[in-house]
Amino acid sequence: MKKTIFLASVLKHKGAVTGFVVAASLLGFGIHLLSSSLEQALEIYTFMPASIGFALIMLSWAMVTRQLTAVAKVVSRHEGFVCYHRGRNELIEVPNYRFSEQLDRIMRGLSVENTSIKSVWAKDPLSATFKHDAQAGTFQKRDTESGQVVSELAEFFLLRKLAQHLSVYFNPEDFLNGGFAHLERDKLPKDLLQNRVLDLFTRSWQDRGEVNLSETVKRFTQFDVTVPAGGKIRRLKPNCIEIETPAFRLTLDVAATNYTVKLPQNFARLYLGEAIAKDVQYFQVKLKVQAQFNGASLLTQDGWEDYAWLNAFLEELDEDFSRQAFLRQIEWQRTTAVARVLMNAQSLAAQQAASKSVASQDA
Repeated sequence: MKKTIFLASVLKHKGAVTGFVVAASLLGFGIHLLSSSLEQALEIYTFMPASIGFALIMLSWAMVTRQLTAVAKVVSRHEGFVCYHRGRNELIEVPNYRFSEQLDRIMRGLSVENTSIKSVWAKDPLSATFKHDAQAGTFQKRDTESGQVVSELAEFFLLRKLAQHLSVYFNPEDFLNGGFAHLERDKLPKDLLQNRVLDLFTRSWQDRGEVNLSETVKRFTQFDVTVPAGGKIRRLKPNCIEIETPAFRLTLDVAATNYTVKLPQNFARLYLGEAIAKDVQYFQVKLKVQAQFNGASLLTQDGWEDYAWLNAFLEELDEDFSRQAFLRQIEWQRTTAVARVLMNAQSLAAQQAASKSVASQDA
C-alpha cells in the first residue's frame, strides 16, 4: 500500500469540491437571472428562463454528486502473514514484525487461560491445510479451525491497535470532551463476542477464574473496545466489523487464508534461526479496510480535525501489518549481504585455522 493513505486524498480534494459547489450554484443562478432579463427582448415565454436556470442548477448538482461519489468511498487492501512451524505446531514470532510479535504475545496469554483453544489448535492444525488424496496423488487446500483462530487473533490485534492509537492520539481532555469512548463488555453487541479472543479478554478478571499469572497474561487483564466519539460498532459477518461514526463508516475485514506466501530465500535459516527451512510455512493474512464518508461531511469544515487520526492510524496499521513494509524496514537485501560477508569471513577463518593446524602437524 502506498504511503499516502486515502484520507489525505479526500482532504486534498475537499476544498476543491466545496468551491466547485459554490461556483456551480452561482453559475446556475446567474444564468437564470440573465435569461430572465432577456425575456422581454427575446419575446419568449415567461416560464422558459426559470426552466433553463433550474435545469442548469440540477446539472451542476449532478456533477457535484459524481465528484463526491468518487472520493467518498475508498477501499484499501493489506497483506500480512503468520509464520508457522509444522513440526512443533506453533506460530513462530518474527522479530521486528509487529503484527507477528503481538500475535505471539496474545496467543501465549490466550493459551494459558483458554484450554479449548489449545485443543482446537492441536486437533485441526495449520499443517492440515493441505490434505493429501492418496488415490489421486494430489493435495487439496482446506480451511482449518486453527486458521479461524488466527483470524480471530488478527481481529483482536486490529481492535487493540485502534484502542491504543486513539488513546495516544487524543489527550485526557479530549476523552473528557468526548473525543473517543471506551465500550465495556456490557455495551458490546453479542455477535461481536463470537471472537473467542475478544470474548475472553473483555471479561473482568473475576469472571475469568484463577490462572497461574505470568507477565504475558498480565498484559491482558481486561480490554475495552475503543471507538471515536459517537461511534457504534457491530459485526457484519464473521471476521468483519463495522464502526459507524457521524462522519464515516469504517469496515475492517480480516481473513487468515489457506494460501501460503513467499518470503526471501534463506529467510527461515538466516533471520529466524530455523535449521530445517522446510518445516517453516508462511500463511497469508488479508485485511481490507473500507471507508464510506458521509457526503455532507465533505462539504463542511467543522469536525474534520476530529477525524484526522484516521489517516495516521491507517499509516501505522500498514507499517505494522504489511509484509512488504516489514521487508523494507529490515532492509532484507542489505541484511543478507552483511550475513553473507560474515559467513564467508567465518568460513575463511576456519579454513586458515585448519591449514595452520595441518602445517604445524607436518612440521
